[in-house]
Amino acid sequence: MKVSAVMLGVALAAMVGGAWLIAVWAVGLVILVWGGLLAAWAVLRDDGSSSAVAAPAQDTPLERFRRSA
Repeated sequence: MKVSAVMLGVALAAMVGGAWLIAVWAVGLVILVWGGLLAAWAVLRDDGSSSAVAAPAQDTPLERFRRSA
């Protein structure tokens, strides 16, 4: 995972550097595109299997009976 993050950082730096050689507005365009792609990746990657707040366990009548027995 760390290598992937470093490679993404290097790729972004290379793209921004190349855009800077073209024109200043191209740097903004590259950053906008990267931000949009990163947001899309984050939204599409989220499968909803884990949440930051754990839901309280709801006991069924059968579970309450098992614990009381």
